[in-house]
Amino acid sequence: MWDELSKRLMKSVQISAPVRVPPTRTHPPESISVSEDNDRIQWERLRSNNPNIKMVIARSSIGLNLDKEFYYNYRSMISVKFLQIGVYHHFLGGQNSPTPDEQLQFLKDILENVEFNKKRHLIGIAVQTEYNADADPLTFTAKLSIFVNLLLKNDFMRPLIYCNNNSWEKLIDPTVADELFSRLPLWIARYTDDPFPQYPETWKSRGIKWWLWQYSELGVVDGIINHVHYNRRNKFYFIQDDMFRSAV
Repeated sequence: MWDELSKRLMKSVQISAPVRVPPTRTHPPESISVSEDNDRIQWERLRSNNPNIKMVIARSSIGLNLDKEFYYNYRSMISVKFLQIGVYHHFLGGQNSPTPDEQLQFLKDILENVEFNKKRHLIGIAVQTEYNADADPLTFTAKLSIFVNLLLKNDFMRPLIYCNNNSWEKLIDPTVADELFSRLPLWIARYTDDPFPQYPETWKSRGIKWWLWQYSELGVVDGIINHVHYNRRNKFYFIQDDMFRSAV
């Protein structure tokens, strides 16, 4: 279905080259997400002093730009042996952005350099207005659909979609591939202490629960000198869920 949709969209769309919650130690996170914004992380210290952290997801890239800490972070995450690890790519789909093919090839090259395990480790796609302020919803949706299809055709597991409600509403045209997007696990960014975060209708209207919830941007973790993002997995799912390995 993704392949058929991508071919149709390629013909119809021209593609050119919140409220902050204070950190808390009463509910230590099971998962964190990191990037170069966290500076140089002391991974051995982090792993030893935060046994509650089972999963870490590191940013790999933004468009055609490498996160400068990615190679160090990913290799360290492998070395200290978390239960699950993953990477995420900020997708660009605005005017004059790199094509989906260019971004996929760039991402593949990065991940090959660290011997990324496609069949075990998670891969996420970040959909944010921060990097796509000039994007047209129809064109962006077409480009994102093509990028998802390219990941699947290159034998990556079912990708996570990372977004907040505002970005998804502004960037995605629900008439194009809404049902197909709903088949991808959702990583919702919603900074609140409400135990039932709002999330996009693409999933909610179909009774599909979010997989991961980024609930704070002000986390405090021994081994990281500045704030880090806290994530919480929906207990409806497993941390190494077979869903990621199943066909979309």
